[in-house]
Amino acid sequence: MTLNISYLLYIDFMAVITAFWLDWFLGEPDFPFHPVRIAGSAVSYCEKSLRRKSTIFEGVVSGFITLAFTLSVAGISLYYAAKAGTFWYFVVSTIIIYFTISVRSLAEHAQNVCKGLEESEEAGRKELAKIVSRDTQNMPKPKIITSAVESVSENYVDAVVSPLLFAALFGPMGAVLFKTVSTMDSMIGYKNERFLYYGRFAARFDDVLNFIPARLSIIPITIASILMRLNTKNAVKSFMRFRLSHASPNSAHPMSAFAGALNIRLGGAVSYFGQITEKPYIGDSEREPETSDIKKSVKLMELSSIIWAVICCLITLWKVM
Repeated sequence: MTLNISYLLYIDFMAVITAFWLDWFLGEPDFPFHPVRIAGSAVSYCEKSLRRKSTIFEGVVSGFITLAFTLSVAGISLYYAAKAGTFWYFVVSTIIIYFTISVRSLAEHAQNVCKGLEESEEAGRKELAKIVSRDTQNMPKPKIITSAVESVSENYVDAVVSPLLFAALFGPMGAVLFKTVSTMDSMIGYKNERFLYYGRFAARFDDVLNFIPARLSIIPITIASILMRLNTKNAVKSFMRFRLSHASPNSAHPMSAFAGALNIRLGGAVSYFGQITEKPYIGDSEREPETSDIKKSVKLMELSSIIWAVICCLITLWKVM
């Protein structure tokens, strides 16, 4: 049985809905054929096989090989699923999109930091170290709290907004494309001696794919802040003022909106591998951060995710019309 394009789009609509709620209730699965693991294995293999002088050209070649591999695996799976019929195409599409979303995982990691802080500052530092690359040793409690909120707000785009938008616009193949590039960036997109040039393609490609989603993130965050009775006016004001206050062209967009809505100041000096890095402050608030701010940031992220999922489902329906 072969499915026509219009029918496939309706199935994509159902797949986006189902995938979102699978992640919401089940979280990230420990599965050997997880797209992130497949992409990660491809990235590692290419680095071992192709990186010699760590040039930009080597990084570009490695990037295209990784993308070709992951997209081929996804494309072949979807092709044979479509030939098998409606049910199997729906199942495969749903699983692929489900593997690219991380709402529950993002929430749980932040909540673990909160639980750790309720036990002791040291426990909070240990939990924070699992989700950030900055040094957490001897980090004071206020900085632990703001670091956790920064992780939630910054990763909201990478873990929710972008994969859902690419799935809505381009189906499961779009979600795989984004997740592959995101995985490449997280593995080799660093400005250190090893990856400064080799990882530049991955880092820039990730910036390009997140460019529009990062700016659209203000929509669900604003609506969620209204429903949560947070400081919506300040969220928009903070977004407009601080959205470019980061070395990354995208990271400060959701962070600035979260900072305004929660009335908290993010950013500031942090340590990476023993070296202090001065970062601009994001937000005007001078109040002392509280553990409850982490809980509020998680709720804001979760509600924003639901709102964004609804918007993306409407996009898939619009494609059919």
